[in-house]
Amino acid sequence: MRRRTIRLAELEARIKRLPAKSAQDRKSKEALLGWLQANPRSRKAGEWWDRLQAIPEMLWLASAAGETPARVRVARQAAESEWYVSTRAKIVREFVPWVVLVELLFKGEGR
Repeated sequence: MRRRTIRLAELEARIKRLPAKSAQDRKSKEALLGWLQANPRSRKAGEWWDRLQAIPEMLWLASAAGETPARVRVARQAAESEWYVSTRAKIVREFVPWVVLVELLFKGEGR
């Protein structure tokens, strides 16, 4: 059975429901929602994740979605060891690939 493609509107709705406890969390959440709204609505969410280069926001999303604190911490540390933002983003995606993020965000929905 083929997995259904997740569109940006679905991802946006899911992110809106995630907790943002601190001021930095709220800032990250608002930034992600703004970037989602600035993209074509027909774009696949996985493509958006693959192009995203906002390290704090990527780490917040992984954490808020339910990734383990230890994995987020290791991803942060590995990303901080690099100079280029694109390399940092790639490292975060290696620790939290799109398929894992989808599983965390859409638990139990048969994706």
